[in-house]
Amino acid sequence: TVWMRLGTEITIVEMLETILPGMDVDLTSQAEAIFKKQGMKIMTSTMVSGANKVNGRFELSLVDAKAKKDKPKITCEKVLVSVGRKVDTSGLGLGKAGVKTDKRGFIEVDDQMKTSVPSIYAIGDVVGGKLLAHKASKEGEIAVEVIAGEDSHMDYRAVPGAVYTEPEIASVGLTEQEARDQNFELKIGRFPFRASGRARTMGMMDGLAKVMADKTTGKVLGVHIIGPKASDLIAEATLAINLDATAQDIAESIHAHPTLSETVMEAALNAEGRAIHILNK
Repeated sequence: TVWMRLGTEITIVEMLETILPGMDVDLTSQAEAIFKKQGMKIMTSTMVSGANKVNGRFELSLVDAKAKKDKPKITCEKVLVSVGRKVDTSGLGLGKAGVKTDKRGFIEVDDQMKTSVPSIYAIGDVVGGKLLAHKASKEGEIAVEVIAGEDSHMDYRAVPGAVYTEPEIASVGLTEQEARDQNFELKIGRFPFRASGRARTMGMMDGLAKVMADKTTGKVLGVHIIGPKASDLIAEATLAINLDATAQDIAESIHAHPTLSETVMEAALNAEGRAIHILNK
């Protein structure tokens, strides 16, 4: 979205059915609608089968990922290939050291970041999971604390992630699909930024905050936000999951007004059927 705001025409070609695969369904559907409204072209369930340079421009051949039929070609000035990352630990001499890896090549560690060799620790992208800098930093802290004699353990329940688009996208905990796959009964609250006084004064009303909680215990299982300052707002949700807080705990905490953080509070209130500034369904 940065290049689009600078005046570049952007087309996203995605093989899967949605952009941002792996994120919560509300975020992906909102993101796709918002980006299209901004002028971005999004082609999902589409594969690039070939590329040729013609008169200084690139001509991409496209195929429908489901029907396996050719689609109209597109022509562009630049092509950015972003299809993920692959682990490469082959040159580290892990086998000689006796350090075990999984079938994909990631180093196997326990929740204290210990490898199969007691004196060797590993952190960051080489151990798999979410390939995020802040996750790696926390793993480093845990490893150092354990080496120093502390009984520290890594907790992966609440590792936030953010996408720095406009608007921002942030998520922590389980997605709705992951929670249902784990047989949780859910109570879900949503609050649109359009109903936030602060978002309205900023002229940034697209998006929503979503809070999911266990219907039995009330504990927060996941929070997903697309909207202004989402990467900052997700910190409250991360703390809530770390502390086993409930949606009611967030809902009953006084949030300064007018602030964007009220969207998380209102989403938690909506999960309890008590939202103030929208109708509760």
